[in-house]
Amino acid sequence: MRYPPRKFENPRNFVLFDEEELAEQITQQLRLTHPREGIAVLKAIEAQHGLLVERADGLWSFSHLTFQEYFTVQWLTQLSSEKLVSKIASQHWQEVMKQLVKSQQPADRLLELIKQAIDQSISHEPAVQTFLNWLFQKSQSTQANHEPAAIRAFYYTLGLARIITCVLGLARALDSTFDLARALDLGNVCTNDLARALARALGLARVRTGARAQAVALALNLTLDLARARIRDSALAFDVNLDFALSLALALNLDLKLTRVYSFQLMNKLQQLRMTLPTSNNCENFRQWWQTNGLQWTNQLRQAMIEHQNIGHDWQFTDEQKQQLKHYYDTNKFLVALMKIEGAVSEDTRAEIKDTLLLPWVELHCC
Repeated sequence: MRYPPRKFENPRNFVLFDEEELAEQITQQLRLTHPREGIAVLKAIEAQHGLLVERADGLWSFSHLTFQEYFTVQWLTQLSSEKLVSKIASQHWQEVMKQLVKSQQPADRLLELIKQAIDQSISHEPAVQTFLNWLFQKSQSTQANHEPAAIRAFYYTLGLARIITCVLGLARALDSTFDLARALDLGNVCTNDLARALARALGLARVRTGARAQAVALALNLTLDLARARIRDSALAFDVNLDFALSLALALNLDLKLTRVYSFQLMNKLQQLRMTLPTSNNCENFRQWWQTNGLQWTNQLRQAMIEHQNIGHDWQFTDEQKQQLKHYYDTNKFLVALMKIEGAVSEDTRAEIKDTLLLPWVELHCC
């Protein structure tokens, strides 16, 4: 009977059932000739099984909410992947699923199907799969004491910083020790906050020693030069590439901190790029220079990042692909939230899901 799950569509009343609607559902399911027969069956269910109870005149409910929740979970597991993903996208159904997972534990089967549905939703999108393949390769080359899935989540948000505003949210949900966001207040970074966040990070870099910290500081200094120019006059309308150059340099700094790679070639290129910036403090001079040279300068920064760190690629996603990538990120984040509910999933299933988060389709089916 599809009526119990459908009741969850109404957040104001998902417990009480109208007798006429129930009788109609029973009549259709049992192929009876008249709704009166459906009412007779309904009364028999109450008398013989106690599964349904008449709470008031013409209003029925399950004798215990757990029955309704159980049938709803069974209904969800029978949906197609496409329909299940559409349910996950609904904030109301997200709350329903949290409630279901809490009551039907462990909910391994439901969580496994949600994971499969999320993966299948982008399995036939070549551009998205290309991005996920890069994500896997980049995370594989990273030497860090964090969960592999958290590393992938970090680079996912790094690669799509302009699409996903909740930076590092999934990475931190997957690995509580993933604390890069403490060095840079990434959760609230926007154009107006960038210089302040970078200044805080530079202050942290100064108290550290060694060539790695110097690499971080140099990348930050490179960015701060631009950030200072940006905030001298907030009303000044620089080319959009200035903001993009800031985001590239910020991404480079974060990547250097995570990978802990010190490359003299990279540092030399960054130093050369920094020296090409105008030294004058005159904002108008900088604006004029940037309008003429900003695009080329940004492209050179991008190429240095790609060559030495394999970040900063220009993916050129369409608006539709951006929405797919954001939806894929959001649904994975919701799946992780479900797994974090106490008792929601067995340890084996939790580990299996976690190990395969944000992987390209070919890696999911390589064995």
